[in-house]
Amino acid sequence: MTLLTVIIVCNDTSSYLDDLLNSLNNQSNNDFKILVVSNKKFNFKSNIPLKLLITKEVSPSKKRNIALDICNTKYVCFLDDDSYCPENYIKKSIKYFDKYDFFGGPGILPINSTLIQKIIYYTQTTFASFSNYRYFQNNKIFKVNELHTVNFNLNLNYLGDIRFDNNFWPGEDTKFFFDILKKNEIYYIGNHYVFHYPRNSFYKYLRQVNRFGFYRIKLINLDNINKNIILFCPMILTLYFVLVPFFNIYVVPKFFYIPIILYLIFIIICAYQAYKKSKKIFYFFTTLVTVPLTHFSYGIGSMMAILIKKYPKLFFR
Repeated sequence: MTLLTVIIVCNDTSSYLDDLLNSLNNQSNNDFKILVVSNKKFNFKSNIPLKLLITKEVSPSKKRNIALDICNTKYVCFLDDDSYCPENYIKKSIKYFDKYDFFGGPGILPINSTLIQKIIYYTQTTFASFSNYRYFQNNKIFKVNELHTVNFNLNLNYLGDIRFDNNFWPGEDTKFFFDILKKNEIYYIGNHYVFHYPRNSFYKYLRQVNRFGFYRIKLINLDNINKNIILFCPMILTLYFVLVPFFNIYVVPKFFYIPIILYLIFIIICAYQAYKKSKKIFYFFTTLVTVPLTHFSYGIGSMMAILIKKYPKLFFR
């Protein structure tokens, strides 16, 4: 009896989807199913039982819920359509289900990533990210509050009626994981990785970060949601930098500028992390720019969440 279904949701058939399906086709353990939920048809010859479900242009969370409702295996693995797996991924997933009911791992950089994708990736591996452990392989296993559905495995027997909340995007993952945590535990497994392509556009990357900032604040009032003060730091930082120019340097006490100096030191530390990870000095200098851009985009999104109820459509065109 087949135990596991890989669920993939996508809006169209990008070249990345072929990479993912090819990697699944070449798994060392082929006793699993593939369920693709998309709004477009595609042709792919698969050695693995593959079902394509065509939907209207709906959100990823709705597509995942549709897939969960029709899934008939004990285990489910969520993979993003812009990722692909090492050949022993399914074998390891089934093995880890002996110990854990909800677990996931990092999404590491594919070798053939573009320059923009590499710049964004090395930014995410630094302290600038709230959870940079999600972006590189290691041998650690520990409990976490949330992961990404780019690489997430779950036991349907313990999921119950928990589903993705379509009112939050891209915050639906956070809401989903914290609903799971009310009765279960989620584990991060550092060597259970997939290869994941970052955004190939700075605008799309910063737009996504801005939306994260918006919905993360909207989620704060919900029960069991992580209320760590660190989540407010980008908003506080953004407000600080907005207000500083309105003060005369001779009026404001000198210690008022200490946070600026500390943040500059923090940026340099992050840039060094990117250099150390990439082993290329180029990413030291790019990270000096991308870290503050990431924080300001997130911070602006957080401020928007306080001022308005819904995320404006203009921001995600």
